[in-house]
Amino acid sequence: KPKCRVQNIHGGYSTVSKLPKKRTSVVTMVRHPLDRVISIYELSTVKAARYLLYPSMTSATEEAERQRSERPHTACLVDIWPFKHLMPMLAVELFAR
Repeated sequence: KPKCRVQNIHGGYSTVSKLPKKRTSVVTMVRHPLDRVISIYELSTVKAARYLLYPSMTSATEEAERQRSERPHTACLVDIWPFKHLMPMLAVELFAR
């Protein structure tokens, strides 16, 4: 937003590259590494569970690809490390149950 004075972003540094160079400051909150691992695992499990809305892993993957193609310039959690590895692995595990 042109007149935005404060922006809270929960994401990667790639977002910062899209901000204007002048008058942009970044504050990084650092968390304990174990807290980050637990948080990433928990989020991956919750997101992977959404795959169960589809009858098979194949149809879930096809739907994800379709949605991604509709919004090519939008970041998707499945494209971001480590989620791109964890979510499909956890989804396969969930379908097996």
